[in-house]
Amino acid sequence: MHPGWILGMTTVTKALGLAIGEDAGTGCHRFHRQAWLLDRQMAACLHPCLQAFMPKHLSWRDCIGVAVAMGPGSFTGTRLGVTVARTLGQTLGIPVYGFSALAALAWGHQGRVGVYVDAQRQEWFGGIYTQQGSRITVVVPEQLWSHQQWQEQLEQNQVRTVLCLDDAVAADVLALHLVEMAAIDASLGVRWADSWSKVVPIYSRRPPIGQG
Repeated sequence: MHPGWILGMTTVTKALGLAIGEDAGTGCHRFHRQAWLLDRQMAACLHPCLQAFMPKHLSWRDCIGVAVAMGPGSFTGTRLGVTVARTLGQTLGIPVYGFSALAALAWGHQGRVGVYVDAQRQEWFGGIYTQQGSRITVVVPEQLWSHQQWQEQLEQNQVRTVLCLDDAVAADVLALHLVEMAAIDASLGVRWADSWSKVVPIYSRRPPIGQG
């Protein structure tokens, strides 16, 4: 099997995170990652950042998958990342692996992990996860919670580790987690997203009118 490489990308916060895992067919032994705080310049700068980030020794014809954070997060940023990932997948004829940014943030932590993002209006959008071997298992599905409801869920499920997806999160680390999760799926022959149209944004709320 040709080792190939996998691209990971997250645009769900004000920071762009990119990561590459080389030798993806044999477990991704070499990684590159970088983050840029772009805020409102995300759309204008994503492609130049991607072009500058690409190691010169890699070729797009050897890319075997694209992993993207599907949200939740910024409406505009989430849509942008998903659109670019889908376009790459369709153009290159490769799988697009879409993951929840919250689940990806929980990757690598032991025990039950609660991950949330501020959904405004005094509510949080969060879920609870646990990692079992090489898989992330959902303990409590992602949904909107009041602050009190979220705390009750954490207590009921005996969650000791709580993470918040915000602008302070290192986007390059999140992108790296996406690559690692996609590499496992690729090594197992999981190609659930061969139909790139199945990768769609996850919104914490219904998108504003005109942004569906």
